[in-house]
Amino acid sequence: MRRTPSSPQAASAESSRSSFEAEAEAVVASLRGAFAEVIETALGRVATAKEVADGFGVHRKLGWQIARVAYDDDPFHAARFVPTRRAIEPWLDAARSRRVPDEVLARVDRAMESFERLLHAHAGDRESLEMMLESCAASPDAEADLRWRGEAFRGQAYILGVRVKTLLSMAVLAPSADRSGWFDMARVNAHLGFVRTRSNVRWVIGQSVVMAGPDGSVMPSTRQPLAPDDAARHGGVPLIERFCSAPLPPIVRRPGPEGLVEDELQAGPIGARGEVNLVTGEIMRSVGPVWRSREGEDALFGTGVRTPAEMLLCDLFVHRDLFPGVERTIRVYSELFSPVAHDERDRLAVSDQVHSLGRGLMRLSAPEAPRYAMLAAYVFERCGWEPTAFDLYRIRMAYPPLPASVMFHHPLPPAPAGVNESTPGGA
Repeated sequence: MRRTPSSPQAASAESSRSSFEAEAEAVVASLRGAFAEVIETALGRVATAKEVADGFGVHRKLGWQIARVAYDDDPFHAARFVPTRRAIEPWLDAARSRRVPDEVLARVDRAMESFERLLHAHAGDRESLEMMLESCAASPDAEADLRWRGEAFRGQAYILGVRVKTLLSMAVLAPSADRSGWFDMARVNAHLGFVRTRSNVRWVIGQSVVMAGPDGSVMPSTRQPLAPDDAARHGGVPLIERFCSAPLPPIVRRPGPEGLVEDELQAGPIGARGEVNLVTGEIMRSVGPVWRSREGEDALFGTGVRTPAEMLLCDLFVHRDLFPGVERTIRVYSELFSPVAHDERDRLAVSDQVHSLGRGLMRLSAPEAPRYAMLAAYVFERCGWEPTAFDLYRIRMAYPPLPASVMFHHPLPPAPAGVNESTPGGA
């Protein structure tokens, strides 16, 4: 649960990125200045997209692109709206007819040449350049995120042969019943609207691991199904039958690599007639300490994404007595190289955020997860916890990347006065 320190490889990658970023920033700044000068010379003022289109008599789309390039808040977001040379000819012709000086128009031409050189030198094609420029932006663009991740979802669903409407992850953190200064955790994972597009596909619907320490080692803990009788009927798979679709398909639980426990859905029928809802739930005791053992130690709680999904709903309930005063942010890590180590070099930029939904279950319901309020109430009842003592935090992410982990991140607070930090939990 600690951040990975910077490495020489990461520093080298950052240096390379900074070189491109500096060149791109200069090129985009030149474009923005040239476009804005034409607009303001012809129209006498800063103009909206509609005013650009109407003032120059060009198509609305072109007017919108020109205005975005000139005036967008983030220059790197603006760069993806740069029209082609051919597309801006009507605009430049209109500018000439409005007596915009030739030297002003020449600056547009030189800026476009610089943009094209940037494209050929660093990317080779426009689509790749847009991706590179987006990575330089001050913050990820939600519209671009949705577009690229949506395309990835459709491609992965085709390639892998499965898709799901909603991935639901719910974690509840409560003071440990067995160890002072530690926390227990209930976890629910659901695949809602799971569909196969190939009949021979077997699929892991659940992976669980508990981590602590810089080496990502697995901590021992006691795991219990929330519905023990249901789990016994399914070979230990912690299904909660009342919230699953019926009849249930065959699922088996197996030990996986690196301390993982895997619940595997066997091959079955394809298409809408084979659609299923699968909900699992467990409670784990004495998962970890609630305060840091050393400076700079962080906490990460979340879920792994392994299934192409239209929507991820990731909820975290935290007891009011745990982790006081911390600020939670989203962290998303690629897991192409490791399913357990959260290396900063593998961190993915996303526009999604953590939302605080208050205390209890009042604001829990979500259209993507029917009967979720009933499921959450069941979980709290089975654990013997009072929902009104818990704060709810949510990440709602359309087309989540995979394989990746989507995490709530916060620094671990220092131990209270009088507690020995070198002994987690003070035990």
